[in-house]
Amino acid sequence: MKIPLLLATVTSTIVIGASATAGPGDVTVIARSGTPISTPCIPIVNACPADWNSDGQVNDQDFFDFVNDFFTQTGPQGTSDFNSDGNQNDQDWFDFVNAYFPPGGC
Repeated sequence: MKIPLLLATVTSTIVIGASATAGPGDVTVIARSGTPISTPCIPIVNACPADWNSDGQVNDQDFFDFVNDFFTQTGPQGTSDFNSDGNQNDQDWFDFVNAYFPPGGC
């Protein structure tokens, strides 16, 4: 998979997947010249989507932050589209609540 990447005024491509020059856990950036540059990386994955403020804990502050972002239509990507379906709507609210509270929660 290739993902376009814009770094300041330099446009590059990140290659995700196998590469002749990259090892496991490496990110390969292909420079404008076409030269691949591989570098090790550690993926940071939020283990629980209900950790809305990404502080590593699921607590009341996540709930308050989501409620605020939902009603002001703001959030990490400028919206509170929790389920990433391209729309901020009631389903995002239900999905967040399900992720926040047990048994569906983290």
